[in-house]
Amino acid sequence: MILLINLLLDGGTNGLSPLYMLSEIFGRLQFDLKRDDELVPAQFVDMIIGTGVGGLVAILLGRLLMTPAQAIEAYYKLSPAISTKVAADQSERESNTARFKHAFDQLLKDAGYDPESLFETRCKEPRNCKTVICVMNQDTTQCQLLRSYRIRGAPNPEYTITQVALASIASPEIYGPISLGNGFKKTIFSSALIGYANPTQQLLKEAHAVFGDINVATIVSLGTGKIETSGSFDSDDWMYSMARQVTLDTQRTHEDIYDRLKQTSIYFRLNIDKATHTSHDTAAIVAMTSVYMTETAVSDTIDELVRSFQVETHRVSLRDINSVTKVDISIKPRPALTHNFVGRDDILEELHRTHLSSQGPQRKSPLISVLTGLGGCGKTQIALKFALDYEHRYPEAPVYFLDARSPERLQTELETVIRARGPAHRSQTYQDAIDWIAAQEQWLLIFDSADDPSLNLSTYIPNSSSGHVIITTRNDLVRAQSPENSHKVDSLPVAHACHLLLVASGYDTSHNNVIHSQKIVKELGCLPLAVAHAAGYILIHRCLDTYLHLYRQRRRELLSRSDPNVVQGREGSVATTIHLSFGRLSREAQLLLQFLSLFHAASISHSVIATAALRNFAFTPFAMQASDPLEEEHANALMKLICPSGAWSAFDFNEMIQQCLQYSLIQITMVEGAGKYYSMHVLVQSWLRLDLPQDHLFHRLLVRLLASSITADDNYENLLFHRVVLPHIEGAIVGLDTNVADSFAFGFILEESKHSPQAVRYFRRALVLCMEMFGEAHQDTISAMGRLASSLDSCGRFREGMELKLKVLNGRRSLLGEAHPDTLRVMNNLARSFDWLGMREEAIEMDELVLKLRRRVQGNEHPDVLLTLANLAVSLKK
Repeated sequence: MILLINLLLDGGTNGLSPLYMLSEIFGRLQFDLKRDDELVPAQFVDMIIGTGVGGLVAILLGRLLMTPAQAIEAYYKLSPAISTKVAADQSERESNTARFKHAFDQLLKDAGYDPESLFETRCKEPRNCKTVICVMNQDTTQCQLLRSYRIRGAPNPEYTITQVALASIASPEIYGPISLGNGFKKTIFSSALIGYANPTQQLLKEAHAVFGDINVATIVSLGTGKIETSGSFDSDDWMYSMARQVTLDTQRTHEDIYDRLKQTSIYFRLNIDKATHTSHDTAAIVAMTSVYMTETAVSDTIDELVRSFQVETHRVSLRDINSVTKVDISIKPRPALTHNFVGRDDILEELHRTHLSSQGPQRKSPLISVLTGLGGCGKTQIALKFALDYEHRYPEAPVYFLDARSPERLQTELETVIRARGPAHRSQTYQDAIDWIAAQEQWLLIFDSADDPSLNLSTYIPNSSSGHVIITTRNDLVRAQSPENSHKVDSLPVAHACHLLLVASGYDTSHNNVIHSQKIVKELGCLPLAVAHAAGYILIHRCLDTYLHLYRQRRRELLSRSDPNVVQGREGSVATTIHLSFGRLSREAQLLLQFLSLFHAASISHSVIATAALRNFAFTPFAMQASDPLEEEHANALMKLICPSGAWSAFDFNEMIQQCLQYSLIQITMVEGAGKYYSMHVLVQSWLRLDLPQDHLFHRLLVRLLASSITADDNYENLLFHRVVLPHIEGAIVGLDTNVADSFAFGFILEESKHSPQAVRYFRRALVLCMEMFGEAHQDTISAMGRLASSLDSCGRFREGMELKLKVLNGRRSLLGEAHPDTLRVMNNLARSFDWLGMREEAIEMDELVLKLRRRVQGNEHPDVLLTLANLAVSLKK
């Protein structure tokens, strides 16, 4: 069992909130265990880690073995010595350090410890809680772990408990760096709050190094509140500024860990909704924490956590936890099983017999079943239903739903599987994914829509005896993959199709209704998707008795105005139903639906559309002199399309969307914490796109909408928002030449999302356009060079980046002068490029020049000056 403490430096008493949470957790556990004595968390926890003031709490609980009540009392005594104000000079920093050291030494004495006691303990008890403090090594500018125990391959200097506590909180602005050790062993430490405020990643790696590949029962993360990260704030309020940045870092880490472990039920996060940064009133902190813990959902979470302490189920191994890290490319969730799923018991029974039976001969390859039939006959729905049954039988086995419409799509899907395991796997290929899946003990792959005759599925099926494969296809030749386990998925039996039609359209099963429904479903060939669309139309218009007549009237017209090959390839009966529904929409709704078909079909974000509309589709996140004469025209066209009243109106937009919803042409999904999304079936999307060739205006309008929704700001809310925009960018600009501003916007969002190679492409296009329009010395050209250089650095192409930075520096000097902040920033970045390329003398020379200029302009105590000093120290150290 692992306990993680992650705390923000919110004020003199900011450690109280998690301590009171621990008091509640172990109070409930004490009651359940019928214990009279107060519980010591270290007796129930194998490892505890902390950063900053969280490190102090970790020491109190893990190294000093205090109960929550004792830790709370100790923290109250210690908190007056924890300074929260930026020191005016070195003398004040030394005073802050001395005051804290005296208070902590006294705390140790009161607790029965010698102030010179070492942080490392030689205790050999089987249940010895290991305490880890995360600090910043100023020599390497990397996170370093200070341990209360020894680990193979990592020397453990003999630091005292007080020294480690001081290193944990030693923010340079308040205490200054803390020097520990002597001679060549001397190391300078400071707080690791910026970048490592939530040290979950460090905890997991350390636990694996210490305990090996054991199973984990519980991971607990305790926070001290959520600082408001949007809007304006006083830039001179250093404490708030840092707490704001720490909040962003801790929340990002939490979301990454949650996404990685949400299916395991071992990860618990408690964090009050209101930050304690601005509250120095201890009573207010306690009150906010108490109110938070009385909330039903929070109380239930605490109860579940307490149960995990009592019953260690050990659900996940440390190897598995550390093998998967959330990255920007994530595995797409598989489609949902329709709520109107009916029948197919015969095929499902065969699939159960093949894949879920414990009996059968020994095998050397995966078990494969093939579902063949017309598009829209329900093959995918059967596969999805079986996936649920498989997960019920094997809850820990991975199930991957792969789009197999082409070799390229399938390779991309498999690469996503392997690359989602972590940054170390980002360069791995689809073949690596196949090999990794083959090594798993139990797995299921669903190859969906494997219709392409050029697709050789055999090369994508892992060679393993422990796996299972389901293939859905319209290509009957794919049955050769498993002749004995191939199933022809025909249309629904008439009785099932009638049931689906009547239930979905809201009609009862009277004799006349059954007669009408039989005629309709027979005309539709009892194809499930066609029946579902017909039911949607009938539900709105209450036209069960006349639907067949309408269908027959419009069928020939549809086939005559569409490409017969495309229509037949996407099921003519389904296309006819789509057209019938589409024809009932208002002209405005028709145009809107066609435009929406250009988005990624599964994730059309309402907030992206609304944000761009509120900006009148004219917003450009980067102010550029390189204007596009068509930009205003495109913005006006979008206003007419989405805001026909002349301004964004959620009501008007909902009215148009409502028409689409009524005919099942679009669906709404609410995603907790992410808002409202629209989606449309791929068949609907394909049909709508038939009249939208690549040169259609709508493609340009989509580029304008996406660009105007982007904000050139890296606060946390915008980062989340931009992740929603990202899936639509690639499809929006395929084959299009974006203008300078839009190239900047798309490059920015790709770089922000760590898609640096793609960002390089767009910043390079922006640079080419600026060079053509303005030449090399223009400010837009120089900005494009700077952005491109940063993206090249992110790709590891440091020399190319350095060459561009030299040009940027010359341009900035000419336009702004050598002492301008932007020029100094470029010089600093160029020094880093020299450093990365091993050009030590050039790096030192540039750092010294930057230091000289910044001191002259900003003074000796400015943070930029201190940063430059640190950079110079690193360069000199090398």
